[in-house]
Amino acid sequence: CSNTPKIKSIFYCAQRYCTPEQAQSGRNLLSPSCEENAGFPLPTIQDYLLSEAELNQVLVLNATAALATANVPLNTPAIPDSDWQALGEKTVKEFYATWNIDFDFSFAMLAFWGLVIALGIGHRTITVMKKPRGAPQSRWWLWIRKSLILPPTFRKHQSEAVARSFTIPPRLESVILALYVVMNFIMCFPGYNLFIGNQYYPTYKLQLARYVADRTGFLSIAQLPMVWVFAARNDPFMWLTGWSFATYNLFHRWIARIAVVHAIIHSIAYTVFDFYSTGDASSYQSSWAEEYWYCGGIATITMALMLGASAYCFREHFYDLFLMVHIWMSLIFFVTLWYHVKIFSGEFNYYLYPCIAIWVLDRLLRFGRTVFISVMPRFTKGVEAVATYHRTTDMARLDITDFMPNKPVVPGLYYYLYMPVGLRGYESHPFTVCSWRRPGSSEPPSPRQSIMAKEFGTNIRPVFETSASGELAHTFLIRPYGGMTGRLQNRLFATNESVASAQVTVFLEGPYGEKLDLSGYSDVLVLCGGSGITAAISHAHFLVADNNHTKVHIAWAVPQRHLPDDICANELASVIHTDRVYMTVYLTSAAEEEAQNAEKLPARPPYEIRFGRPDAQTVMREHRQIAKKSMAIVTCGTPQFSDACRAAV
Repeated sequence: CSNTPKIKSIFYCAQRYCTPEQAQSGRNLLSPSCEENAGFPLPTIQDYLLSEAELNQVLVLNATAALATANVPLNTPAIPDSDWQALGEKTVKEFYATWNIDFDFSFAMLAFWGLVIALGIGHRTITVMKKPRGAPQSRWWLWIRKSLILPPTFRKHQSEAVARSFTIPPRLESVILALYVVMNFIMCFPGYNLFIGNQYYPTYKLQLARYVADRTGFLSIAQLPMVWVFAARNDPFMWLTGWSFATYNLFHRWIARIAVVHAIIHSIAYTVFDFYSTGDASSYQSSWAEEYWYCGGIATITMALMLGASAYCFREHFYDLFLMVHIWMSLIFFVTLWYHVKIFSGEFNYYLYPCIAIWVLDRLLRFGRTVFISVMPRFTKGVEAVATYHRTTDMARLDITDFMPNKPVVPGLYYYLYMPVGLRGYESHPFTVCSWRRPGSSEPPSPRQSIMAKEFGTNIRPVFETSASGELAHTFLIRPYGGMTGRLQNRLFATNESVASAQVTVFLEGPYGEKLDLSGYSDVLVLCGGSGITAAISHAHFLVADNNHTKVHIAWAVPQRHLPDDICANELASVIHTDRVYMTVYLTSAAEEEAQNAEKLPARPPYEIRFGRPDAQTVMREHRQIAKKSMAIVTCGTPQFSDACRAAV
């Protein structure tokens, strides 16, 4: 800003090769930098305006002469010749043309998912407006469902992990993701015009390294808004499209993986560019002292670690640890990325602001749902959940009736359960609500009433005796594993009773999911395994109460009879004896073991008993033959079980 020969050289060059408007625009662009760093603006164009004769006397250098004398101080103004100026102009134009293509491709990434979501909303709208569930469908739509929507990508392994390492998405999602991966790969290459004489990057290696680094950097940061969109629980697009959270989470993981790959290539390409531009390892090491450089390195390393920590085998065995690591690493990544792009004066912030807005809005809605469902009832009515654990069934039952409104929870909805005790109260897990009606006043008191009677030492009149028969109840059926459910089991184990009960403080967040009304079908077949019976319970009670013709057939695979008898005495007690609900229990443990304990179990259970694991295709064909008109199939169980059912359909 105070180098007069340099300032004159800039102005004389502008006078020779630019229009007056271009010259003034260039001066306006440079002057703020001088005001900020030197405390005064650049001189005006008129201050150094020369006549044509004077301009012709200014020293003119060509590229060769300039390169040869680059290390010699020049104390007089100089301008490039026309050839050198043309190369400089081409260099700037090509750089910004590539830069603009980078922006275009990054917006194309967002447009792709905008189109996918728009198609999902369109399909959802058509589905809602057309015939009800169970009505005959056209052949082309049946073909699309059979060939594209329902089947796995290959013959199996949609829910079950391949080699316990990764899962393969359903076929339709695989097609979408394959297109997206190919699109990202192709967009890494077009628009690079490499040429000799580039004034920024003289060699092809430097030009290609810089352009690839910029392109992959753009494509990486452009993925982030959609990563956050598909990670949010309270996403309005979720109910507009009707997609499940599992589908959204699938897209979230794959977009994040692609963003990580782009970020790694971006970092490698910039490392190559920095090394080739100087050829000096010490210069590369000094780059790590720059804030934007080391923050970018930390962001890339954090993304790579998150990618490894989100592997299926790690999530399956250490989900709670994965969740904590994921949250903290996401915070580190976002902060370091912010400082990495800070040098661009906010040019990339419009990729980051949506992420912040989505995260804040999602957390506010989560908090609001939790306060409305859990905190307000606790402080206004002093309610707590009642947990009951049966050692023989290895199943915990969590009674949340007092938290819920006095109306049935429709099938398809679920809640996230928090247990805000200790340092891990942030953990949450989704559970399906069993919404059912108690069979009547002949039933024993609920766990809550039993506990209250023990604590107060009084004979409390059960609630169901003062209310109409068929009091509504809401419960979670929880199979204890590790983490939060394991801690619940350990707490109940402390009582050393065969049936242990305790009041527990819980928070509920929800409801989430989509209402699944199957009343348009004449028959509904529910194939489930273990704790997947919750889906059957919800559908059985909803369909029995909703209409007078749909029949529910339950095929349940479970190791022993203890759990089916317990469910039939509680959640299914009011419907299992009707002519609308039929259940077949497949005992997967040894028949001899059941025979030894037969005297301890009811002689005539309200369900059919078969031994061995059910063959999904055989069960479906058997019930299809007895279905009156149309049949819907619902499955809930382990990934292997779900894959077998999907393949059978």
